Amino acid sequence: GGGGGERWAELLHDGGGVLDLEWCPSGNAAAAAGGEGELGRMGLLAAACADGAIRVWALPRVADLAGLAASAGAVALWFRLTPARL
Repeated sequence: GGGGGERWAELLHDGGGVLDLEWCPSGNAAAAAGGEGELGRMGLLAAACADGAIRVWALPRVADLAGLAASAGAVALWFRLTPARL
């Protein structure tokens, strides 16, 4: 039981199905650098994809995405991020 989650964004990618996900917030959060359109980072998300690739994304902070959605007049966001280079 317990409270349910809330979907606030969807991440689109070209890797086919996702076989496994790993979330790594520790040591990977960062505030926005202050430039126009810059988003802070809440952590890294790694996905083992059906095409055989492992993709890692730096996910933006929820507050930054909410601000972006509000400025666009949107209720939800669908976005495509370029996988991080490690």
